[in-house]
Amino acid sequence: MAGRLETAARLDPLKGRRPPALLGCTASPANWATTTEDTATGRRIGLHVDNFDRLPYAGRHQGRRRLCLNLGPGPRCLLIGDHDIQQICRTLHPDPEQHYPHTDDIRRYVTAGHHLRCLRVRLEPGEGYIAPTEFLPHDGSTAGIDRPSVAAFWLGRPPSATGQRDRSGARAPRGQRGEPGVAGAYAVIA
Repeated sequence: MAGRLETAARLDPLKGRRPPALLGCTASPANWATTTEDTATGRRIGLHVDNFDRLPYAGRHQGRRRLCLNLGPGPRCLLIGDHDIQQICRTLHPDPEQHYPHTDDIRRYVTAGHHLRCLRVRLEPGEGYIAPTEFLPHDGSTAGIDRPSVAAFWLGRPPSATGQRDRSGARAPRGQRGEPGVAGAYAVIA
């Protein structure tokens, strides 16, 4: 694990375009339905939304994006819910603007009988994803996979919707500028 963390720390997954912050690495055993653990309890939490940016309801879609790279040795999967946290909060709360979205909202939504389907995306070693994990319910999974895997995680900002500059003032390289409407897009990258 230490060698993989050192490797991850040296990687520049976006080649300087959007300097990401390395969150760290996690080792996931084979055949786990979900992989994210609550460090306080040691229990896996299942589908959840991240909260690194501590954004209120109205700004959840503007959170930094998570970049994940599967370092192997085995494949792993990304689980993504088909409703975002704003949709879930609008269903549960009469005044969602006054509510601070949380993973507990996902649990309440499903417990109340609402449907939340999941997309499962398999990532081979060397493959990864960029996703708005403060906005979309998600988790990792190694269910049905007979080898463990290590994943490295970064947080960073996508190009601005205008395609000019991100919040740090950095200009996106030519051909890498965002188009209107893609700020919340999900992409699998290899």
